Amino acid sequence: MNFNRIKGVLIALKKFKDEIGDTKGISDCVRGANKKLKHFAASTTMELLSYEEIQDIYYEYLKKSRDEMI
Repeated sequence: MNFNRIKGVLIALKKFKDEIGDTKGISDCVRGANKKLKHFAASTTMELLSYEEIQDIYYEYLKKSRDEMI
């Protein structure tokens, strides 16, 4: 795992946590988003993406996971 990937994921997590306001159920969202990011990484060279791009991708996966739970 490279630095850009870690930084992008952590920033997206903070943004998501700040947006939803509570942490109830966040671990389920993270698991779903991690699974989707792994599938994305299997078909894409993530090393070429900036942390902002990874942040956007992961944040969208977090939102989709949250929507699927509701």
